[in-house]
Amino acid sequence: MQGLPGAELIGKGLADLARNEETIESLLVSIGSPKLRAVGVPVGPAFDDPEHRLYVLLGREHGDNTHGRYNALVRLLVSYERALACAPVDASRLRAFLDELSRAAFLAMTTGSPPYGVSTEVSRDEPRPVAPKNRNDGSWESCGDEDPKTRHP
Repeated sequence: MQGLPGAELIGKGLADLARNEETIESLLVSIGSPKLRAVGVPVGPAFDDPEHRLYVLLGREHGDNTHGRYNALVRLLVSYERALACAPVDASRLRAFLDELSRAAFLAMTTGSPPYGVSTEVSRDEPRPVAPKNRNDGSWESCGDEDPKTRHP
């Protein structure tokens, strides 16, 4: 995650969110939590209504400049998400993802409840990811019925 635009801000936000501290950074991470989770970032439970809460918090510090500061932070979050999605997966990032996946699976097995960030409710608004399936005849079934081995990024 280091070296990406906004990495320090997002790193602090992840730490603050893990401690359930409502800060500018943790609210920003809460806003981006769905996309961050989608690219393998272990994000704890997000705050409710983070957009409004962030705007109010910024209003206390920035007064008339609140709108501009809010937009600048959201642009930085989007830049970070895009850069992370395009970043090559190195061994340390893969290891961190697998460690988090292992912790979440252990938690689910020992407590009988899903890990944080996993909803047991089906949302009609969000598309469900579809993993490619091997049809056992050498062909692959996916959204576009393309072979995932030959798919280019």
